[in-house]
Formats: sequence, C-alpha cells, structure tokens
Amino acid sequence: MPLQVMLTGANGFIGRRLASLLVEQGNDVVGLSRVEADVTDHRALLSQARPVDALVHLAFPTRASQRRGAPMEALRAVASGAGNLVALAVSCGARHLVLASSGKVYGEPGILPTREEHPRNPNTFLGELKVLQESVLELAARRSDATLGVTSLRLFNVFGPGQPAEFVISHLLEGMRRGGPIALGELDHARDYLYLDDACSAFAVALGSPPPLGEFRPLNVGTSRSASVMEILGIFARISGREPRIVMEPLRARPEEAAEEIADIGRLRALGWAPLVTLEDGLRSLWEGGQEGLDNKLAK
Repeated sequence: MPLQVMLTGANGFIGRRLASLLVEQGNDVVGLSRVEADVTDHRALLSQARPVDALVHLAFPTRASQRRGAPMEALRAVASGAGNLVALAVSCGARHLVLASSGKVYGEPGILPTREEHPRNPNTFLGELKVLQESVLELAARRSDATLGVTSLRLFNVFGPGQPAEFVISHLLEGMRRGGPIALGELDHARDYLYLDDACSAFAVALGSPPPLGEFRPLNVGTSRSASVMEILGIFARISGREPRIVMEPLRARPEEAAEEIADIGRLRALGWAPLVTLEDGLRSLWEGGQEGLDNKLAK
C-alpha cells in the first residue's frame, strides 16, 4: 500500500536517492530541506505540516569539520531538531518516525558482529550526537499517551555516488583518480561498508513494516562484513590497474575509534531486507563514474 512520507534532509547524500526510490515504489514523498524549513526552526518546520503516514529524519551535521568547528551549535541543532520532529509528527498525524542513526552509538564493541542490544557507549562526538537524537525520540515514543512508533536505523559506513570527499571511500577514490599521494591516518581500521542503494532499501523496508505505537525499535544496517582501508585500496588497485601512493599523516589518525566495526543485521533480515551490492561492485561503480553500470549488473 503506498505511503505518504515526509523526508527531512531531502537534498543530502542519502535523501536524494531515498526520495527517488520511494517515489519509484509508488509512494508520495514530501521532501524538506533547509530551503523549505530548517529542522531547528520550530515555527518554520510546523508550517510544513500536512497529513502523512511517516516521517524520515535525515537532517544532521554530517561533516566532521562542521561538528568539530562548532560543537555546541551541533548539540543545539541535533537536540532541537529531534524535538521539533516529534512536534511535526504529531501535527502531521504521522504514526511512524524513522531516524537515520549510526553504528557509532555503540562505541568500542564488546562483541562482533554487534547486535542492537549492545549498550550505547559512544566514544566519538558523532556517536554522542546520535545517542542524543535516539534518546529524545525514544522518550517521545514511550510516553504513556504516545501515538508514535520510532525506528532508529543504525547505519554503518554508507558510501556511494555523490558522497563528499571528506568521507573515507570518497577520499580514497579521489586520490586514486588523481594519481597523487593519498594522505591517511591509519590503514588497519576495519569498517562495515554499505552501498547507498542498500541503505535506502533498508529505509523502504522499515517504512513498510512499522513498529507498534509506543515502541522504539533500533535496527542495524550493514553487511555483517568489514574491510580495512588497505583492503579498499587493494580493490581500487585491481579495478583501476593503478598502485596507490600513500602518505601517512598522524594528525588524521583517530585512535579513539574502534579498530573494527561489524553490524549484526539479523533483525532487519527478519523483515525481508538484505544487502545486494558487494563492496567490490560498489567500488567498481564509483570508479566507473556512476550508477548505470551497477544497475545493469544487478538486473542480470
């Protein structure tokens, strides 16, 4: 059954592709960006209210440079944005709010792959901000008079076309294309990398299977496999026929972060979702410059 969905952060890396996918599936999508209403502006945001079935909250200060440069502003924006989204959901009559959260909420994982029951103990500012978002929405969902269910999609390292060069795979791709030295802080940290289209399909599956009203439902979104920076460079080398030139810069290192992150995706699989794009296919698509080749491969 088609849904009416309102989407914040609609002009962002995930938002643009997710909006297209939801429309392709026959849903009605209302996209909100800062042009229409900044999520931190309560009055402007509520002026966009209209009847919808669900809200998807993607708006977030995604660039690490933004968060480092103005940490208190990031805290204010995240907290007020989450609270305003609850008010917007009530005004819209939405029964489901889907949050783009992060696997960074877990911090140093006590077990791999990491399940949703793992304590939230972030060791990065990004993780702390995502816990803040989750906490506001969890409190709203679990009120005794709640008319809202919340799904928190804890995304592990999404990559794909259009991602800013600040992110690791985009940074590696740009360096390999340029042929010059690639500045890196570490080579061995391993992450669970998820292609953009698979991330978007997880949102679609979650929207199609909402939780009961009053429930806060966290769902990991990843591949249950990890790869290090060295492994990614090796794949790019095979694809391109070029050897990477690496320059180590200690200031780029992130010693506070976990050495390895892997998502347990059993809960989301139980809803019928599975990642379709392998890391190598996703990297090849990026190297070849777009989505068309990957679409043709998956259609065969």
